[in-house]
Amino acid sequence: MVLLLSWGSVSAQSNLVEAALTVFRSDNYSQAANLLTPLAKPESDGYVWMYLGASLLKLGKEQEAAQAFARSVAGGKSNEPLDKDLVVKKLKKAKYTAEAVSNAVEGNVNVAVEFRSDGTIGFAFPYKTLPYGLTENAVQAAKAIKFTPAVKNGKPITVVLPLTFSFDLGY
Repeated sequence: MVLLLSWGSVSAQSNLVEAALTVFRSDNYSQAANLLTPLAKPESDGYVWMYLGASLLKLGKEQEAAQAFARSVAGGKSNEPLDKDLVVKKLKKAKYTAEAVSNAVEGNVNVAVEFRSDGTIGFAFPYKTLPYGLTENAVQAAKAIKFTPAVKNGKPITVVLPLTFSFDLGY
């Protein structure tokens, strides 16, 4: 399976967001959070919220990160101009647990995933969860993703994207 994650058009905030992403990618998460916080408004691009959440997570502020991730838009849309989009080459389906099946649990687990420039997965942070091991299985599936990194200015870059793992018993 190959999944191509597409990126949106350029917004008015793109230069500010671009600066914040450059700071994030240089591992200065405090400064990135400071740059992104004033941009994170109810009408803001979900990408702003996603990277604010990632910055907060890197700073150890998990509850605030979860709130920011929850405000992001699922699907990985971005205003960031790239040379090449991130390409998912292998994505395993998150498995049901016997306990979740016996309790007829259905729904979605949302996970913010850091796709590193070196082709590895960084964090896989669940911000919408389900019981009976389903969240853990979604995180495990996210950490097993194989991908080709996004490229900007001729160099691979780290990106953070939201993924949704659906659990449906098919009744």
